Amino acid sequence: MDLEAKVSALNIVIEKIREINVWIRRCTTAEEVLAITFTSVLPKDLQTHMDEILSNLNSVMASQKEEFLE
Repeated sequence: MDLEAKVSALNIVIEKIREINVWIRRCTTAEEVLAITFTSVLPKDLQTHMDEILSNLNSVMASQKEEFLE
């Protein structure tokens, strides 16, 4: 795996953790918190935000790659 792919994967993990933290803060019971795992499906609004972040990240990475190859 090249450096670009590693950085991209790390950014995805970091953003997923941030979204999970927001979700946890919304919970009102310990049971709700304990039901959340890294592979849990995010609530729709958080997933939409995550999708926007990933789309932006892909755009940035693509433009950086083009600049590097010039």
